[in-house]
Amino acid sequence: MLIRKMSRADLPALARMVVKIFREPYLKRVLLRLKDSFKKRVDGACLVAEDEGNISGAIICEKLLTTRPGTATVRDLFVEGKYRGKGIGNEMMAASLAAMKKKGITSVSLTVNEKNKRARSLYKKAGFKPFRLMLLRRF
Repeated sequence: MLIRKMSRADLPALARMVVKIFREPYLKRVLLRLKDSFKKRVDGACLVAEDEGNISGAIICEKLLTTRPGTATVRDLFVEGKYRGKGIGNEMMAASLAAMKKKGITSVSLTVNEKNKRARSLYKKAGFKPFRLMLLRRF
């Protein structure tokens, strides 16, 4: 298994993978979203896992445009079904976090469905801690 930097040429294959894994009905919409994320990427932190020339997973990290510099988010992390449970997600996450740190990113966030126990376990191993944010509107 090879973990390598993602390229623009990988995006169509990744879009097809997202459609398959998440049962997304609109390939074109997925491809546009991936292209948009790729434009905002943290250099060196968007990676793919490749097995014998076939992409088996990916992690996409975006810089956040906030008032606090040095922030990023893990926009997507997915591994194709037959490759799950082999540590590929952990490897991609570790390599991506190391690349973000080298680029000066000091804070990384992500969103996960609380029912997704496998993903939550992966993120916990990577050092992420859950938090809740309440937004208040003041009149």
